[in-house]
Formats: sequence, structure tokens, C-alpha cells
Amino acid sequence: MSDEHAQPNSVLAVDFGSVTTRAVLFALANGRYRMVAHAKAPTTSGPPFGDVGEGLRHTLSEVTRTTGRVMLSELDQLLVPERAPGVGADEFLATASGGRPMRAVLVGLVPEISLESARRASAATYMTIEDAISLADPRSENAQIDAIITLAPDVVFIVGGTDGGAEDAVLNLARRVSVALSLMEQGRRPRVLFAGNAALGFQVQEMFGGQTETHIAQNVRPSLAEETLDAAQTRLGVVYDGFKASSAGGFREISQVSRIGVLPTSQGFSRLLGFLAAVARENGGAPRPVLGVDVGGATTVLATAWEDMTPISVRSDLGLGQSAVTAFEAIGAENIMRWLSYRLDPEDVRDYAWNKWLRPGTAPQSEADLELELAFAREVIRTALEGARGMWRRLPRKGALLPAFDPILLSGAVFGEAAHPGHAALLLLDALQPHGVMRVMLDPYGLAPALGAAAYRAPLVVVQTLQAGDLPQLGTIIAPLGRLKEGDTALRIRVRVGETVSDYGVRAGSLRLIPIEADRADVIVRPHRRLDLGRGRGRQVNLRVQGAWPA
Repeated sequence: MSDEHAQPNSVLAVDFGSVTTRAVLFALANGRYRMVAHAKAPTTSGPPFGDVGEGLRHTLSEVTRTTGRVMLSELDQLLVPERAPGVGADEFLATASGGRPMRAVLVGLVPEISLESARRASAATYMTIEDAISLADPRSENAQIDAIITLAPDVVFIVGGTDGGAEDAVLNLARRVSVALSLMEQGRRPRVLFAGNAALGFQVQEMFGGQTETHIAQNVRPSLAEETLDAAQTRLGVVYDGFKASSAGGFREISQVSRIGVLPTSQGFSRLLGFLAAVARENGGAPRPVLGVDVGGATTVLATAWEDMTPISVRSDLGLGQSAVTAFEAIGAENIMRWLSYRLDPEDVRDYAWNKWLRPGTAPQSEADLELELAFAREVIRTALEGARGMWRRLPRKGALLPAFDPILLSGAVFGEAAHPGHAALLLLDALQPHGVMRVMLDPYGLAPALGAAAYRAPLVVVQTLQAGDLPQLGTIIAPLGRLKEGDTALRIRVRVGETVSDYGVRAGSLRLIPIEADRADVIVRPHRRLDLGRGRGRQVNLRVQGAWPA
């Protein structure tokens, strides 16, 4: 790559998860970007290695073995940019979700307004909120200062005051934070992010500039009726990069090689959903919100994209590996056991959670173990869903029902590495209870965070990878809304593939799989007069659908 703004010949994107490190290599072939390799290895941020670089080297060795492209120097250093055709990569991008989340203290004026917006902004990355300080805080000023010193958070997130609104009260709260920082050792001082009254940005920068790393973002509540989170969420991504670079585990070297630092995996995931929503608009489709579900070992992410909104909900206490114990405590054994076809003692479910916490990389060894893991995953997603509903208040929906998402992207090993694609589909249906007509996309190679990160430096990689179908379509869900007697005909479906026409009936209370053994098919769906597919009761829906993956 000859200059800063030239289109890269190759892009290497690596995601450091809590259990697995995944690398994806994109390269130009005949003038278009293609995914040419993907590889994975265990993440090595913990003992005995304590360095993510070890897992990265194993992953890149696999890339070299499958493609012949040399990725590491003789000293095991990343070759960025390309040294010659087939040697190195022009661009290196990194995302991460592994390791402990950032610990934060929120500071703001009113708990129900500015602090609530700060909580929603914080939900976009891997953070745990340890304390919140506001004008409603009953503690004395000294007790608030002591709390910050004792907690020693990684970041203090200050909000409050509409643009042109309160100033003195916001500055008084900020000064308490400044006093706390002055009493802490230099190496223990948290970073500060201010996203309050825009008129105070310079004063806050002056107040903290000599004490710690300070970031200023657009006000999360520019007015009482307006909430703007994107700028604060993006800045939190920068703070996260600094946090990872200063933490043990070898991320400092990774951050220095990547031009955008180490992004939170959740931000890469969310940015990709924005692309999917944009593609749907450009194809002339009706604007519908896009949903992404990413279930990992330590976290579960629900992200959406619609118009100019990209709300994200990250649950660092819900996962199928390192967070299995906290997930079990939040869910309870009974909720998990209701999905099982066999009897199990609640203590056995607890033991399962502790074993997953101890050995997060283990895979089910029997059908019973697999059933238990899928039951656990259902409740993890359902619990995360309940916590995410608040961020969908501006999305079009009917009452408490799920918004009419299309498409839905499923990511994470429980989906992408399912023993059968049907497991992923049933897991989605049980956990989300969707309705209407929607496409379901699968991420079997862990591409989502890689593509989201690539969007910052080489957006053409994202566009052409999506066009190539590297995020395959699992199928199209047709889920009517309404009530019928069990056994009544709920749907009549006609499928046309070329000159061949097939008719199907679907009974109320049942599931039916209709395979499409072709790239495309024209489908007519006629619901019962009391059922609604999103167009009105009894209204026919005409579709052009893709064949399911794998064919």
C-alpha cells in the first residue's frame, strides 16, 4: 500500500475472545475483496501464557499453512504492511471481548435523566458500573470522594446538564472527582470521559488534563427530549483501547500495530449491523430494524440498527463460559430445566455452570450435554433480551412484542458451530419468540467483528464480502401472530422454483421446515383470516427467498 489513503491489497482482522482468538484474512482477487482464510486458536491472555500474542501466533501459523501467505517475521513480529505479494498484510485490525470488563463510576446530575443516558451509553462496551454519584446521592461529599478512591475504577464517566443548561452543579461534581484523583497514586488514576453540557468541555479538559487521560464527547442529553449516545459510545471505544493496552495480557503491542487500536468486539458487531441496514435500504426494501445476537463465553451482545440509531446492549454477566456462574445465578435452575426432555437435579445444573466457568472451551460430549447447553443458551438470550428492551423504545413495534426485525444475524460458537443448522434456528425461535417474516443470517466463521472493524479502514471489504455471501442466510422465518385452535390450518404456502410448484399447509401449534433446493424461490403465504404476518390479518404475503445454508 503506497500511501495512507490507498485501498489496501489485504486486510487481516483478529478478534480476541474470552475463549477463542479468530483471524480472518481478506485480499483483492480480480479486483474484488474476498475472504481468503479464517483460522482460530485458544486465547492465551490468562495463565500459563499471560500474553494474547501466543494465541495470535498460533492462529496466524494456521493462516500461513492454508494460504501460503507469510504473516510473521523470523522474530514472530506481524508483517504490516505487506512486504511483497503474499508476505504480510497491508492493514491489521483488532477487536477484543476477552479479559475482565472495565470498571466504571458514573457521575451526573439526575439519576432518571443524564445518568440513565450514561448507563445506556455504557451498555455498548464491556463495562461494569461499580457506583453512581449524583445530586440525589445521600452520601456526603467526602464519602463520595472516598468511594472513588476505594473503588479505583478504570474510568469515570461524567455527564449532566443540557447544552446551554446547568453549569455550576456539573462542575461541582467534576471537582469532587478531581479531588479523588489527586489523592490517588498516578498509576491508579482512572481515565475520565465527559459527555455533558457542551459549553463545559474546555473547563473539564483543563480540570483533568494534568491529572489523567481525559476524553470529551458530545453531550448524551443535549436537551431533555433528546438523547445522543453514538459519540459517547465511540469515545468509550477509545477508552477501552487504552484500558486494554495498559492491562496485562499483551494487548499493548496489538494496539500499537492496529491503526484503530483495539476496538470492543461489540462495536465492530454493531457497525456491521449498520451496513446490513444500509444495504436493505439501497435494495429498495422497506426500512426495518436489523438485530444481531452474539453469544460468547463471557458476554452476550444484542445490537440493533435502524435509521440513524445503533443501540447496543452488552451483558458481561451472561455467557456460556467464564460468565456461566453469574448467568446461572441470574437465570435460576428451574428456568433452564424447563427446556430439557429429561429430569435433572438443580444441583447438576449448578455443577454444569461451574464446570463451564472452570473449563470454558469444553464442548458437549453427549446428546444430554448438548441439550443442557442449548437450554442454558436459550435462557441467557432471553435474560439479555429483557434487559435490552429499554433501548428499543423508539423502534416500531406493537406493545410488548419484539420489533419486526429483518434480518436477524446470529453470531457466536453456539450458533456458528452448532452440530446442525436446525439447532441454531430452534434456539433463535425459542429465545426470541419473533413474529412476522424475517430472514436469518448466520456467522459460521466469526466474521461479524472483523467486518465491523474493517468498516473503519476499508469499507469496500464489507460491501464486497456481503455481496459474496460469506454471511450465509440460514433461512426465512414465517411466524404469524394471532390465536387459533391447535390443528387448524394456520398457513397455506405455495413455493415456485422455476416451473415446479409445490403447496404446503402448516397447522396451528406446529413447526414445519420447507427446504428450498435452489438459489431462489418465489413464495406465496396465505395466513388464516385471524392471523397476521405484519401486513394485517389474513393478508397474503409474496416473497422471494434464498435457499437455506448449507445447501
